[in-house]
Amino acid sequence: WRLNSGDTYVLHEPKTGRSVLRNASMVHDHYARGMMNKGKFDALMKSFKEEPFETPIQERVKATGDPEQLAWINDTLASSKADWNLVIGHFPVYSATTGEHGDTAILVAYLMPILEEYGGTNTLYFSGHDHILQHNQKSSVNYFGSGAGARTHTGVDTHADYLLGYHQGSYGFMVHSASSTELATDFVIDDESVPYSYTITK
Repeated sequence: WRLNSGDTYVLHEPKTGRSVLRNASMVHDHYARGMMNKGKFDALMKSFKEEPFETPIQERVKATGDPEQLAWINDTLASSKADWNLVIGHFPVYSATTGEHGDTAILVAYLMPILEEYGGTNTLYFSGHDHILQHNQKSSVNYFGSGAGARTHTGVDTHADYLLGYHQGSYGFMVHSASSTELATDFVIDDESVPYSYTITK
């Protein structure tokens, strides 16, 4: 959440701890369309306000990522001698869903370069948020998105250049198993079938 400077609805500035609504009209629209429940709507509207339009640019809440956490991830990966480096976050770096969150621009800008510099086939990023099962790969870094545990979604950009495998429209989860040289992943869905499997070898 801190690396992403908040979420879909809230902009958070880790350095100052300030948070504001990104767009109150969007919150009202999503609630009216049934995309959030009343509890979440009430919590957002009670806890956060939009930044006043007249706030000077230099004083506005800014999406800066979290330099302290990014530095820790950078240093940890740089010094790692582990067989596998697993980085876990709620929001996806890359996501091929349509009609949901999709790629997270601030993670692409700040986190992805660290994963690529110190990563390779032994570095993986795990996320949720978007409600499908998906496997993406960019510059030899593998990105696994498992968000189909509580909600289903249909809508995938099958032409995304990083997309290797996906399953949509079903509840499901992923099973991972690893040795020092291989890491295997299975997508398991609610009828107990395995629609996708992939093994990373290094």
